[in-house]
Amino acid sequence: MRRAIIFISFLILFALPVKAQDVSKNITLKAQWNNGQCNAVFRRTGNVFVSNGSNIDVYRNMQTTGYQKLSSYYIGEPVYDIWVRHDSELSTYYLIYAACGSKGIIILRYNEASKTFEKLSTLDTPGSASAVMQLGNAPHIYVADGNAGLTVVDLVNKNYPTHPAVLGSYNISDFAHELWVTNDTTVFVAADKAGVVAFKTSKSNMAYEPPQLLDSIQLSTAYSGTVPALSVKETGNILYVAAGIGGLMTIDASNPENLLYLGNLNDTVPYTVYDVWLSGNYAYLAIGRDGVYGPVDITSPSQPVDPPYSALLTGGDASRIVMANDTAFVAAKYGGHVLINFKPEFAPQVL
Repeated sequence: MRRAIIFISFLILFALPVKAQDVSKNITLKAQWNNGQCNAVFRRTGNVFVSNGSNIDVYRNMQTTGYQKLSSYYIGEPVYDIWVRHDSELSTYYLIYAACGSKGIIILRYNEASKTFEKLSTLDTPGSASAVMQLGNAPHIYVADGNAGLTVVDLVNKNYPTHPAVLGSYNISDFAHELWVTNDTTVFVAADKAGVVAFKTSKSNMAYEPPQLLDSIQLSTAYSGTVPALSVKETGNILYVAAGIGGLMTIDASNPENLLYLGNLNDTVPYTVYDVWLSGNYAYLAIGRDGVYGPVDITSPSQPVDPPYSALLTGGDASRIVMANDTAFVAAKYGGHVLINFKPEFAPQVL
């Protein structure tokens, strides 16, 4: 079922961009690297994996030397998204899944002990791989595959995937930007005009069955019409959607067969939200040329509340954000990889 969600807004179409500044009282630009276009960032157990042009770099906050690059691997293709698996089955190894657009998915293995990479495989997906995710150590991964929609990939050997294979795809007749896997059978895809699309998938321990469409919900605003879903995250059965010029939108997904619009964040003037990260009762937003914005209070998901602070320019185009404690790890495209320290006035922390 497709439904258009329209909310009433007093914002005018040609308003100025969101307020921004270089330094505000709660946010400090900590560090910046810009060796190449940075489209993706992912943090796992203290290691931060960053796309740097056609490289994947690994950073870590070292006790004596601070935040520094530990290793780099030339992948040979632009990287649009990264997902990393690390658990006891892999010992000192990390499996890295890189979404590389028309080149599909490239899988690497990183040895934390020796700080070296090994390329395991390349899989040409049916579309243009824009995002990838794995639920725990499941034997398959999910790909937001551009014009091909949702693609499911069998890793075959989940701990050493040298010969992954496409299990199947579901074409949503739209461009799939990102996705979020909430449990062993539910996937939400963020798409260009279709909005958020919910799928039922086969359990990882069962025979494969093609994804089954459950519901979709189109997003729109009173002043700009249909807006895209560029990124989606989930917590407590609530979806938080980066909806471009539509800002941050929230959706009740307690019943994936009946997605319900809840609310949105409206700042004083429109801004473009490319990504959202959730941490406790707060959301942090990557808002392109206007930088980063937060913490947004999401205690009431139907009524997100603006922070009392301005956005922070990153010197680039903030497109991805990951939070850990009070630190934001940001992919800012030509602005490189940026670290930002948020200091909530009710709980200031020192890096």
